Amino acid sequence: YDPLEQTTRAIARVEVLEETLLKVVFTTEVDVSTAGDHRNYSIDNGMVVVRAEPSPDGVTVMLVTTPHTSGRTYTLSVSNIREKATPPRTIAPFASFTYSYLPGLGVAILSTNECEKSSLGVGKEYYVDRHYFITSVPADMEGAVMLKMANGDKGRADAEFLRFEVDRNVVVFVAYDSRATTFPSWLTKRFTRTNQFIGVTDGAKKLDLWVQRFQKGVITLGANMAAGAVEPRSMYLVVVQVDGSSVRDVGGDGHETEGANDYGTGGVPRQYALQQNFPNPFNPDTEIRYQLPRSAKVKVVIYNLLGRRVRTLFEGYREPGYYRAYWNAVDDDGFPVATGLYLCRIECRNKKEHNGVMVEMVDFAATIKLMYMK
Repeated sequence: YDPLEQTTRAIARVEVLEETLLKVVFTTEVDVSTAGDHRNYSIDNGMVVVRAEPSPDGVTVMLVTTPHTSGRTYTLSVSNIREKATPPRTIAPFASFTYSYLPGLGVAILSTNECEKSSLGVGKEYYVDRHYFITSVPADMEGAVMLKMANGDKGRADAEFLRFEVDRNVVVFVAYDSRATTFPSWLTKRFTRTNQFIGVTDGAKKLDLWVQRFQKGVITLGANMAAGAVEPRSMYLVVVQVDGSSVRDVGGDGHETEGANDYGTGGVPRQYALQQNFPNPFNPDTEIRYQLPRSAKVKVVIYNLLGRRVRTLFEGYREPGYYRAYWNAVDDDGFPVATGLYLCRIECRNKKEHNGVMVEMVDFAATIKLMYMK
């Protein structure tokens, strides 16, 4: 028996979803009775935690707080919260996470198609031309920016249908008709299907959520019936959230903790890295984090053990920073893969001078193993 094994630092990250709403993610499942007690959380700078709401996934807790101040840095501390384990271990005293608050996400609609901004929530209408209502949303998406369009446009097949601009890095969810036989190529090639959904009152009953991360700027999505789509009977909707992946993780003593001490000037990583996916083994979703100390052309690909490409998670240009990719155990065509071991490889390229000629060369490459278990 080692009493030191009865404690663990267990805060994975903190995301500010709204002025008065925090998403706290733990590295392990937590006991609902202790994680749901708002008295076990404290925030500096005069903040008050009003309510704590554990989510069904067991690792996420939503905190309702007094209003944050724009641009200010805060430290969330937790105590007396137990892991869901036998015997139960408690999170180390004064385990904490430092984060900053920026005001609401700016989203500007550039398309001429019917489209309106709203906030996601149960009871909200999700089309501009129909009186259909949302019946359920994932807890951590409540209050996010929702772009609702006309269900009358569900038959459109434009390659470029919806254009909007965001003022910071974001996570974009596309809620697509679960009844579709196959999905548009723009969706399957750029987004990852999750096991989450938004409940609705129309015939679809639920719209499945697909996810991808984008840097600030203009984002373009295809139409509902674009190439590859078969039998979607309802129009998709879009949900946009601020990407909290670059928030800095700090230990209880105020010093950077292992795995979070690789920051250079302005929060930029000092070196390239590809982290082990979490969870691993996984079913059906897993998260893969990587970091770039400089701008690069990046490719993140899943391969099987024979070296055949299974799924391209990302291919394109990235600025320096911290990123996350998601894989839900499907291939590039949207079909589920078999149980087993897979490889995730990242390649980062830049142009360099070689014998007097500028050529594109690999700056960094790394591979990790992922275990998918049904």
